[in-house]
Amino acid sequence: ALDVPVAMSSLVQIPLIQATIKPDQKVGILTANGTALSTELLCNCGVTRIDNLVVKGAQDTKEFSAVVDNRGNFNNAVAREEIVGLAKDMMSENPDIGAILLECSDMPPYAAYIQEAVQSPIFDFITLIKWLHNATMQKPYSGWM
Repeated sequence: ALDVPVAMSSLVQIPLIQATIKPDQKVGILTANGTALSTELLCNCGVTRIDNLVVKGAQDTKEFSAVVDNRGNFNNAVAREEIVGLAKDMMSENPDIGAILLECSDMPPYAAYIQEAVQSPIFDFITLIKWLHNATMQKPYSGWM
């Protein structure tokens, strides 16, 4: 409906992530509520391969679950540690994960902390926004050819 690319979910990055990691690697997905991430939703986001996806939800955490429970606020430092801990647990349980996607729009502030902890590429809606923005706002090249 618009004259620019539009994406309504960070999940649309999954096929690109799958194409850029090793064929035998998995994509880890951190989400606020793992039970809400359905095959239908993934399909609607263009995901055709689901056998290499590992989903870990934060719905059972003490602080970050405020996002799911609509509690209105939470201790950000504690929530950050919970999310980083979930990422570390996911990588420990699945050492063949090649990249992590943060599905929840409340998780990008933790992306750098997660990356530092797990030493893996981290994708979120910010990476998606930057990708789409760069495609629509190219800058003249300056550099060596």
